Amino acid sequence: MRFYRSRSGSVLVEFALIALLSYIAGGAVLTYGLMMYQANMVQQAVDAGAQEIARMPLPAKAWLGLSLNTPTNADSSTVQVSQPGSTFNTQIYDERWLYVPATNLGNQTLLDYAAQNFPLINRLLVPAMIYDSSLAAYRYPGAVVENSQTGNMTVLVPIVNYSSSTITWVMPVEEVLIPDNQGNYYSQLNAIPPSNVPQNNFVPGMVALRINYPSQSASMSGFQQPATPGGPTMGSPILADDSSLVESNSLSHYTLVVGDNAGFSDDGVQIHGGKYGLGRQLAYAQQLGVRPYREVISAQAVYRREAFQ
Repeated sequence: MRFYRSRSGSVLVEFALIALLSYIAGGAVLTYGLMMYQANMVQQAVDAGAQEIARMPLPAKAWLGLSLNTPTNADSSTVQVSQPGSTFNTQIYDERWLYVPATNLGNQTLLDYAAQNFPLINRLLVPAMIYDSSLAAYRYPGAVVENSQTGNMTVLVPIVNYSSSTITWVMPVEEVLIPDNQGNYYSQLNAIPPSNVPQNNFVPGMVALRINYPSQSASMSGFQQPATPGGPTMGSPILADDSSLVESNSLSHYTLVVGDNAGFSDDGVQIHGGKYGLGRQLAYAQQLGVRPYREVISAQAVYRREAFQ
């Protein structure tokens, strides 16, 4: 006499396991595939921008002015290239085009509007821009800020250390100053050991440019590293709470526009929303949700200047 065990519901359990693994694999493929595309885009933009700057007839001691800090060797005899209405701003890059109210476009697409108004680097970064429905504007990913010196809205990029709950601000397009804590160009630009190089120093006759792009996933959540050394490689999900973060460096003449957890009380998923643009995804039993997976992609280029005034 044979006995048969009931297999009722086993197919459903197998499907649930396979579906979960397929979702994780599909989300990873889409996320990292998009990040590779974004990395290639910003690398092309920084290469083209640095080449064009190298060909501009500038003084040998000119510095770009694309930094939250003034270089230590920028005295009264040096020239800051990036100024409102300057040739650099109209031809190469202007931070005000990182934020464009939708009403400015009229019946045009963003690509058509950019082709008529944006300088070179801004045009190349158009594919990186997003539409922010809460602000009714097209913008570069990051934190929306207002420049008190020009009155223009623009964007800054926060680099977050969740183990210390701190934020370090960088500009989306910035001049590389040496020694540098993101990409060490002092070995290429200056033969002096790092300990002997003045902090935040630009190199006359050179163009050292970086573009920072915050890539955030619509399908994967962010997890913070556990505090215990030697523990598991992945800790708890990162909660989407803007008020828990502290800014480690000053914004100078920039002011944040969006408030703490703004827009996070509804049921929407905002991948680039919030005060710092760090986004939100829904999560069970978490009122504010969790952060999306995020990596700040930095592309860099260095060229010797070919033309001088």
